Amino acid sequence: MIGVGQSMTKLYLEFRGDDSRFIKYQSYSIKEICDISGITQKTMRNRVAGIAYFDNNHLIKRKNEETRNYKSNAPRCQNKQQRLSALWLRKALV
Repeated sequence: MIGVGQSMTKLYLEFRGDDSRFIKYQSYSIKEICDISGITQKTMRNRVAGIAYFDNNHLIKRKNEETRNYKSNAPRCQNKQQRLSALWLRKALV
């Protein structure tokens, strides 16, 4: 039975960095990532929303303004058709 705050699916993210705590190209659940890195689950979920991997930039504890303003440039569109569709959806109708 699923308890309060639990979901049926588990999100696994592939590691693409060089942090010694993780193995490159291995998949980890959000809970595993948080247990190893010391970041809260809510923070980690917000950082990796919409992407299927995480790297060193997602694991840093942000203390200064430079790292706080870092934005990941992860591609949201998977193929040429999705990129073209996204391009036209951004155009104004008028």
